[in-house]
Parts: sequence; structure tokens; C-alpha cells
Amino acid sequence: MPLNSIVLYRVFEKTRSSVSESVRTLLEHKHLYQSVEADISVDREEVRKSIDLERLYTTNDHIAVLQRSVNDKHIGTAVDCTRKILEAVPWRFWVDQPDPGDINDSSLEYKSLDIQLPDIKVACDFCDDTVQPHNPVRVNGLEDGVAAELESQKQIFFLSYLCQSCKRESVIYVVRRQERKLTIVGRSRFESVPIPKAMEKLQETRFYRDAVIAFNSGKTLASLFYLRTLIEQYFRRVLAVDKDEKVRGEDLARNYRKLLDEDFPMKFDILGNTYDSLSNALHAACEDKALYINAKADIEKHFEALVLLPIPQTSET
Repeated sequence: MPLNSIVLYRVFEKTRSSVSESVRTLLEHKHLYQSVEADISVDREEVRKSIDLERLYTTNDHIAVLQRSVNDKHIGTAVDCTRKILEAVPWRFWVDQPDPGDINDSSLEYKSLDIQLPDIKVACDFCDDTVQPHNPVRVNGLEDGVAAELESQKQIFFLSYLCQSCKRESVIYVVRRQERKLTIVGRSRFESVPIPKAMEKLQETRFYRDAVIAFNSGKTLASLFYLRTLIEQYFRRVLAVDKDEKVRGEDLARNYRKLLDEDFPMKFDILGNTYDSLSNALHAACEDKALYINAKADIEKHFEALVLLPIPQTSET
């Protein structure tokens, strides 16, 4: 078996796995127009070690053990050749990846990088926005593995996933590849937003959902507005304030604090301070991403504490 073919096989196998994990990260943790960089780097020492330990068949079907003293220059040449092939071939994603071939097959060729699509865990809007396992599936009219070829190292992929809990309707992700960069550029259904368990019955959850969507879409100022609106509307409802009555936020916060159980932890009595911080940012038109992250976490912690120490005057939060 030629050394170049051995290196080619090993590096392609590693790269397949690496790109598959990048796709999992992209679909589970990224949002529209966000990206990940797939790792197709080649570690020469790792390749050399994997070859040193291999038992390889020659064309005469005799077993030959590659000596540990294989010339590093030859390994380097083979790795450089493999890297050029990796950069040149198109990528193809499969629901069921074809057999990549046998390392002992002297006719081994790679005209594309064939990648097995990973299973993922994402929120399903048919399952009350809860996170469920989703498996890659074939869709009528979309041939498995096919992508639109824009130009060299630029492709558009259509990746279809079905929730394994409800099996209602698959969601199709449109993913753009530019060299090693993968970006979500479209979805057949809008992204679902999981609601924290402690907030599931909250009437104001629509503002929480809109805040998350706005932030994920790069509209930080809008996300701050939605979080502040959630707090304000929650205050007004619990305090039974008429929708037309004008009440300052600080007064709402002070009156709300009086409703809390006397044992309510002070460190979670934070809605008033969070409301003030959000208001200051909005007045200054400050797109503070750190404020959004902290405010969202503080809101969630407050309602988690309310589960254990609910407001005495009402059983509904």
C-alpha cells in the first residue's frame, strides 16, 4: 500500500469525524447567520504514529509492518498532498454515509469528502419548545448528499432533521460552506426557544422568547427591551395594575418586593435592580451584550426561587 494512500485514508477519516462534530455544534448551539469553523488541520506527528502501528497489506497479499523509522520527509510530503486534496474536493453530507473503502484497496480514491450527518438535540416547537433528539432524514425531492456548488470551496447544503419524540415534521436547515466555515443561512421553520421550567406557566413568556430570538439575531437593543417588558408586565399583572394606569418602574419594583415571602433569598430578589439596569441601557441606546446575558440569568434565577417560595397572595406567578 503506497504511503500517500495510507496518509490520505487516515486524514480523511479524521476530518470526516471533525466536520461531523462541527455540524452538531452549529445546529445545536448557533443561530441564523452564525458560524463555526470546521477543523481540517493535519497533525503530522499524529499521522506518523498511526502509521507506525499499522499492519499493512502489500499488493502481493504479504503482511508488511511499516518501520518506525519511516522518513519524516515522506510523511510530510504525503500530508501536504492530502491537505491539497482536502481543500480541493467538495463536501457531501449523508444520512447514511457510504462505505469509505478499505485501506487495503489499492484503487482508493477521494473525489469528495463524504460526511455522516450527526444526531442532534434541539428544541422542537411541536413538543412545547422542549429539547428533543433529532435524527437526520431523507426528504422527498432532496437527493441525499447533494449540495449546490457555488464555486470552489463554496457550497449550499440542505440538511433535514426529524424530532424523534413527535415525528411530526422535519426541519430543513440551509447551511452555507465557504472553505472551512459553515453558516446557518436559513430554516424551513423558525427556531424554537426552550422556556425554563420555572417560567413555563408565566403569562409573559412571549417576551422571554422574543428577547432570545432578538439577541440570537444580533438585535441586542431589542432583546434588552423585551426583557424589561417581561419584568414590567409581570409586575403590573401580579400587582393588579390597570393597563392604562401610569406607574413608575421603581414603584412597581418596591410594591412587588412587599409581596415576596419573608424568607425569600435576598440574592434572588433582583427583578427591580435588573429592571433599572435594562432601563438605563435603553435610555442610552447601549447595546450591552453582557447585560443581556446577566439580566436573562437573573430573571431565570428569580422565578426558580419562586417555585420554592411562591408569592403568598397568589398561587400563579
